[in-house]
Amino acid sequence: MEALRRHLPPVGQPAQGRKGGLIFDYGWGAAPVTLDAPNGSGKSGFIAFTRGRNAFLPAALCETEPQVQEFWLACLEEMIAAGADGVDFREDNHSTHTDWPEDYGFSPAVVARCQGRPGTLLEKVAEVRGEAYTEFLHKCKKRLAASGKRMRYHLQVDFLRPSPPPARRLAYPANLRFEMPMR
Repeated sequence: MEALRRHLPPVGQPAQGRKGGLIFDYGWGAAPVTLDAPNGSGKSGFIAFTRGRNAFLPAALCETEPQVQEFWLACLEEMIAAGADGVDFREDNHSTHTDWPEDYGFSPAVVARCQGRPGTLLEKVAEVRGEAYTEFLHKCKKRLAASGKRMRYHLQVDFLRPSPPPARRLAYPANLRFEMPMR
């Protein structure tokens, strides 16, 4: 678990291209960009251009990896120990922006669990990752209930319909099928 913590960027720190590598893919696709003009972020223009794709999505830990679930459960235990009344979970996120979601999500644990399943590779990956995330939520519910704490889950329904709104694409983790209903 400590190895995972060492790979996470410090909270509130901006990306440091010279120290941590460049982030090529912010998930904006072919969105128009004007140089040296306000761009909606409160900042003006760009200071550099890059080409390529990231080897990994920054801050996108894979729920199928046992070490990741251990890390997340340790975080949950810290919340319980700190006296939190409960924990609120949501799959909506702000750390997996990519224009190529189909290129990510193929960790060794995912690929191993895909073996022998029917469907396309992307369907299998989504199913495996969804099962792992549901397993994690069940573990959390059990630990919270044993501590007398409540669990709340925010379900982001935009991507459970056939035509999700493009504006919500960046907030939704791709290649993960959410299981319904939760027990």
